[in-house]
Amino acid sequence: MLVGRVDGNVLIYDTRTDGTTLKFKEKWKNVYQNQGDDDTFEEEGEGVRESGEVICVEWNRELEWCFASGGTDGIISIWDVRQTSLPMTQVQIHSAPITALSFSLSHPAIIY
Repeated sequence: MLVGRVDGNVLIYDTRTDGTTLKFKEKWKNVYQNQGDDDTFEEEGEGVRESGEVICVEWNRELEWCFASGGTDGIISIWDVRQTSLPMTQVQIHSAPITALSFSLSHPAIIY
């Protein structure tokens, strides 16, 4: 079970056991931030997600090791469960919260 939390963490629980199996802290490295109306993105530095809540999470149906998370800061993070220290990539789409996201059923690399 994949769970986003108000403290900025994403947890994966194995429902067959009593404990959390994996914990992902919303750190970021090289966040690509939208620079306006022209759909260009600029790379930022490193850090930890300051403004915290993870509102939505979604498993990729085609890539079983991949999931996405979105939070109150407008950042979408793409994770690999085999690497818990940092997301594979992050994009700040806008300043509003990401309240829902979904991988495309026909193109697993596209998120709506």
